[in-house]
Parts: sequence; C-alpha cells; structure tokens
Amino acid sequence: MNKQENSTGIPRGRRTNMEPKAIVYTSNTGYTAQYAQLLSKKTGLHAYSLEEACEKVPKGTEVIYMGWIMAGKIQGFITALKQYQVAAVCGVGMNPTGSQISVVRQVNGLGTDMPVFTLQGGLNMDKLHGFKKLILKSMGGTMGRQLMAKQN
Repeated sequence: MNKQENSTGIPRGRRTNMEPKAIVYTSNTGYTAQYAQLLSKKTGLHAYSLEEACEKVPKGTEVIYMGWIMAGKIQGFITALKQYQVAAVCGVGMNPTGSQISVVRQVNGLGTDMPVFTLQGGLNMDKLHGFKKLILKSMGGTMGRQLMAKQN
C-alpha cells in the first residue's frame, strides 16, 4: 500500500484541478437526496443516486459524493470511489452540521487533502427498516425526538 491508498487499496485524496461533472449520492431516509438536489440547483450539476449513476455516469468521471453516515462511515462511499474520481465528500448524519469531520476522515480513510463536509439530516422512522429501526427506536431519548421534530 502506498501513501495514496487507504486500507482497502483504493486511491484516496483529491487530485489538483478536479472539476466535478456530477453529484452522486446514497440516501436512506431522503435527507441526503434533498441536500443533493439543493446542491444540484446551486451548482448546475446533475444529481444522481449511486444506483442511477452506475448506469448513466461514465466510470472515472469526477464527482462530488454525498452519503448518509452510520457510525462515522459514509454509506456507499467505497463503491463510489471504485467507480469515480471523488473531488469532495459530504456526509449527512444525526449530528450538527460541521461536526464529526475528524471521525468521518478517520473511519473512511480520508486524508486532509480531500474536502470533507458534514450536514445534519433528520430521522424518519417510517423509512427505516430492520436493525436500524430497532436500534434507533430503542435509543429514543432527546436526540431522536429533536431530529424527528426538526423543521426543513
């Protein structure tokens, strides 16, 4: 493994002069998809779900990747790295916007040369299933209630 690879052997970091051509995202309860659409409107870049992008966006294209965070891991990120040149990454989770960046970097094997952003999403119990729903339901508490009551 060289300095430009993470523990999975996938190249990491940001090449200079990258110009993203699309936004690619993975969303679980819809918040990441909403953020991707907002960014799409602001930048003029088309936003694709990761599944859709795999069919429509050529391999190796420079993209901004957005995914939901679970235990610091940005979901779908490894798949996106295998398909695309990721210029920047944004994680959407239950913590406040701008927090958790060092954890996200560490868990996902990202160097300081990769632009990383975090945004606060929300909690939609109706869109969760199985183990995730059970865990979050059992957490209950203040954070869950605050996120469920959060206004867009």
